[in-house]
Amino acid sequence: MPKPRGRVRRSKAETKLARRRLELDIGQEELAAAVGISPTTYRRLEHNQLDDISLRVLNNLALALGVELDDLIEDEWREWAVFDQRRPHPPKPEELWRRQSS
Repeated sequence: MPKPRGRVRRSKAETKLARRRLELDIGQEELAAAVGISPTTYRRLEHNQLDDISLRVLNNLALALGVELDDLIEDEWREWAVFDQRRPHPPKPEELWRRQSS
């Protein structure tokens, strides 16, 4: 059951998400329930232990916290993530958007 407001246990805010939640004095369980994810998933996200959270979940968290989605994006998430060892770096746009000449 979510903790009542005003009684949120303070933890080390490791992420932008955690900082905003603590600013608003909202419990982890309360926020997880509000956006429809498990408290375990929420805790892992808040402690930066998830690499594949959906954009929709992040958007719901931003909406619930009254911030822009960009305000929750960690700096390292803006870097290229290697999913395929054959692509250790981002492709150049011209590699992707080749157009056939008519």
